Amino acid sequence: MGPVKKDAFQHYLDAGGNYVGIHAASACLYTSSFYNRTVGALFDYHPPLTNATVVVEDANHPSTSMLPTRWEVEDEMYNFRSDPRTHGAKVILSVDESTYTAWYQERLAGVSSLNRPMVGRSWYTSLGHLSATWEHTSSEAYNGH
Repeated sequence: MGPVKKDAFQHYLDAGGNYVGIHAASACLYTSSFYNRTVGALFDYHPPLTNATVVVEDANHPSTSMLPTRWEVEDEMYNFRSDPRTHGAKVILSVDESTYTAWYQERLAGVSSLNRPMVGRSWYTSLGHLSATWEHTSSEAYNGH
């Protein structure tokens, strides 16, 4: 992403725009501190596909409210270069005995060049390598689980 596109994206977020990142969205723009703060943390590495138990840390968030408290899933579980909490992100999903997480941010998406509070929001999950992850989530929501 060139400087003009980065500036346009930053302006969009500063004006109240929102960002949704799925899976490999954390594996790009490694030299952009703006993007790092927007996504929350950048991808480091992942082991091969694995079965894991995802734990819902915040069942009140709209993206997790339909999930069971503990959710068995097969996916690539990402390791990140930093903790998203350092950018103000709130962890809503975690994986048992690991640091694999998903998060959202109410503020701090983007880097305002205007020295004012951030108004854009961002949401990111590292899940989603396999389409079955999304099928499971959708069926959980429609079946009332």
